[in-house]
Amino acid sequence: MIGGVAGAALTWAGLTYGSGEVQNSSYPEIARIREIRKVLEEHGVTIDPDKALNGYMMYGIDEYSAYGYFEDTYSTTDYINESGTAIASGFQIDKSEDGLILLTDVEEDKAAYNSGLRAGDEIVKIDGKDVKSFGYDNIADKLLGKQDTTVELKVLRGGSEVDVTFKRDNDPMHSLEWKDIDGLGYIRIKEFGMFAAGNMTTAVNELKDSRGYIIDLRENTGGNLGICADLLKNIAPGTVICMDGYDGTEKQMVVETDPNVISGPVVILVNSNTASSSEVITTAVKQFNHEAVVVGETTYGKGIYQNTESLQSGGQIRYTAGKVWVSGCDEWNGKGIEPDIKIEMSPDKIGTDEDIQLKKAIELLD
Repeated sequence: MIGGVAGAALTWAGLTYGSGEVQNSSYPEIARIREIRKVLEEHGVTIDPDKALNGYMMYGIDEYSAYGYFEDTYSTTDYINESGTAIASGFQIDKSEDGLILLTDVEEDKAAYNSGLRAGDEIVKIDGKDVKSFGYDNIADKLLGKQDTTVELKVLRGGSEVDVTFKRDNDPMHSLEWKDIDGLGYIRIKEFGMFAAGNMTTAVNELKDSRGYIIDLRENTGGNLGICADLLKNIAPGTVICMDGYDGTEKQMVVETDPNVISGPVVILVNSNTASSSEVITTAVKQFNHEAVVVGETTYGKGIYQNTESLQSGGQIRYTAGKVWVSGCDEWNGKGIEPDIKIEMSPDKIGTDEDIQLKKAIELLD
């Protein structure tokens, strides 16, 4: 409903005249917008329609809402080719004239080449699913995945079909950073990137003998809630993430359990820029492990989520659609999460010898 109202208003704001009917009595602000535009134009003042519409979204709803054009700036092909899997595995794709997935480049001595794929191959099926039936844009991302996982491909090469088991390589750049600190497992979640969940599984496996854990969420402003739920499999399984839409819809994500889950005392590091999905993780870990200690500063306080919706005009809006919290816990929107031990520190000292928040975490676990 929010998206529909905003979309109608944007159409009448002057970008696409006559592409819909909106009664001014229902949306009086539209008449004011049209009048302002008319006055400015009569006085030779030009405005940027995209900036005006972006402002309409931001100030009409909140700072997280925005308007923009995206359909021509980023495609499925771009998404795949810029992924960690494609870069690390050494392949690039495009849509063939027949609607298949064409391998435009395959680098020698990388995972795709070593699995038997070659430049010029056209992928007909992915794990038994027909590319043409599912559609290029709906199935191409099935090529992506975690380090060393496999996918079964049927490719067309020189008029013949060839079966290939593609063993993926993955992004050498990590969304997480982890290390052993004198027997303590330190895991810093830097961002909720595409491979964050795989990074977390690897980190927990490598640090499984740790006598305690430090989960560092400082300067992490949040990200995709689905990725957040995947991360929690290793550190707070069973968490129920609740999403209540302003339109009355309710949704819950129940975090699954991974075979490898951290055990032992935990310290969570947060600061004033720990926000959104990072606050979900802070709350979830605290709920899962009642002895977990939160160290640092009061978190940002963003307990709302955003949706996107495409417009008939070709643009797209992002808008705040509802509230998010962890079942059984207090909401933190607008107030943040108070640390158990408050220690203020400039973020530029994170990871340095002057990182007093990390030093306190180590002290608590020793």
